[in-house]
Parts: sequence; structure tokens; C-alpha cells
Amino acid sequence: MTMSRIFTAAACVLVAAAAHAQYCPTQAGTVLRYTENTEIPEHAVKTVTETVDSVYADGGATIVRTTSVHDTAGSLTTEPDTRTMYSYTTAEAPTVVTIMTVDDFRDLIVNSIRSEAEAAGQYVSPQDLESVAAQIRPSGKLQLTLDPNAAEGAKIPNCTMRVSLGLGANMSLGISGGKVLGHEAVTVPAGTFDDCLKISYVFKQAFGSETVKMNATSWYAPGIGLVREEIKDKSGAVVSVQELQSVSRP
Repeated sequence: MTMSRIFTAAACVLVAAAAHAQYCPTQAGTVLRYTENTEIPEHAVKTVTETVDSVYADGGATIVRTTSVHDTAGSLTTEPDTRTMYSYTTAEAPTVVTIMTVDDFRDLIVNSIRSEAEAAGQYVSPQDLESVAAQIRPSGKLQLTLDPNAAEGAKIPNCTMRVSLGLGANMSLGISGGKVLGHEAVTVPAGTFDDCLKISYVFKQAFGSETVKMNATSWYAPGIGLVREEIKDKSGAVVSVQELQSVSRP
């Protein structure tokens, strides 16, 4: 990992160790490439490219912002970009992975509507999109807290995002039942990553009377972030597997 030049060799070692301890990439321009295999026929194979847009300090914390592009193989349709934000304070402090903020959710819905319209050959004006965005009123956020010092069995805090879509339509997204399963080495196409933090949690989506629950097991590597994720439905069948294919640093 390339670090900013500092004045002494001893200090350089300390900074490198601190960066490597976090469960996220820590250098702007880093690109992580994944493949995701899913049981959904129209999205059987998907590539995911996550790029670190910026790394900056804010109130004593280091903030790492990334953008992900999801591309379904063999399809002309590309899902809207998504954004993830990592934050941490020190090498020993937890890494907080903010999967989705209220602004991210609003952008996701608006971009989805635009993409669907364009794919159907229809035009949606900026004014119409602004009107849609004004009706979307989300609150809360989706995030995971990854503590390098957590013991096996330690709980991960729950979180919920509630969304009003207008005209009485509401939905919620939540992460619950999260826990640390331990530390282990994981081998994926990008290589073998030692001392990965292994976690599990339940992702719940509720819209009206319909509720969908998925069980996730994820492995996060120090200095990298997510290297493998396995999603199962309520019956225990695997519906999606995402694995890290490569890591490129500037």
C-alpha cells in the first residue's frame, strides 16, 4: 500500500500499520473488482467495480468514500451507481461501513426511474424527477460496525432506514441480528487474505404487507474491505455469492 511520505521511518511504519488495520481500502484511486453470482435468471452473473473516490479527515475521523458500478453480464441494463462510506478514528477503533444514507436512497430511486424510462424509450423531464425526489422522505441509515477487537459472538448494532414514498406508501430496510463469527483466512480469486473478520446479519425489507428477509455472511479483510459475501434466503438456500476478483492501487 502506498502511503504519504512522512519524516521518519518509524512513523511510516506506524501509519502503515494503522491503515492496514481498517476493514476498508484507505487510498484514493484504489479499485476493487468483484463478481456476483445470483440465482435470479436475468442477473445470473454480475460484475461490481468499487472505486475509492476520496479519503479525508472530518472531526477526528478518517472518511473513505467509494462508488460502485453494477453491471449485469449479457444485458444492456446497468444498475445505478451506489455509494458506500467507511469511517474510522484509530487503528484499534471499529470501522463503520455506511451502506446507504438517506441521500443515497433518494438518488437510487430517482436514477432507477430514469434508467427504466430510458430503457423503454421514454423521456422523463428533470422537473418530473425533482417531483419524485421531493416525495421520497427517508430517515435513518444502513450501516455495519466492524470492530477488530470484538470477541466471537459479539453483537453488531441493529439499524433501520424508514422511507415514505408518498401517497401513503412506506417501506423499511433494516439490518438486525448481526454478530461476529470470528477471524479466519479466506481465499478468493484475488488471493488469500489472512485474519478476515467474519460476520453474519439479517437484512430485512418491508413494503406494505410484504416482507423479505435474507441472511448474509460476510468476510472483511484488513486494508481491503469486503472480500466475500454469501446471501441465503429464509430456507437456507444460497441466492447470491460475491467474491473479490482483483485489487488495483494507484
